Amino acid sequence: MTDTLASETSLASELVTDLAQMHLRSIASPLPQHPAAFGWQATAGGVAALAARLLDSLAQVDPAQADAIAGWYGDLVDHGSAQMGVYSWIKHSVAAPAGADIEQWMDEAQDLAVQAKAATESVAVTAAG
Repeated sequence: MTDTLASETSLASELVTDLAQMHLRSIASPLPQHPAAFGWQATAGGVAALAARLLDSLAQVDPAQADAIAGWYGDLVDHGSAQMGVYSWIKHSVAAPAGADIEQWMDEAQDLAVQAKAATESVAVTAAG
């Protein structure tokens, strides 16, 4: 594996550039003081860096597949309805082989979202009061 971006202009190389810039924005000071905002920003930045590195590595060995994944990502971002395709992929390609119930994962995600919302609202009320 090399540490250089695939030289050709392609969907993959454009997405690697965008993801790398997203990562840099996530680590630039000043960082958010709110713990939830800080956590999400750190998570998003880390995932962006990981995705950029993985996509660049894939582009080195299979540029067509890297472009296909970059196109899928673009559709996901541009058309929210594409998320159902992601749910189906996670269900069949990740949850099932792991012996997990995706509905349980969704229930846990919903519970955590409710907890995060409540924590954020309580901090906002405390700050305003």
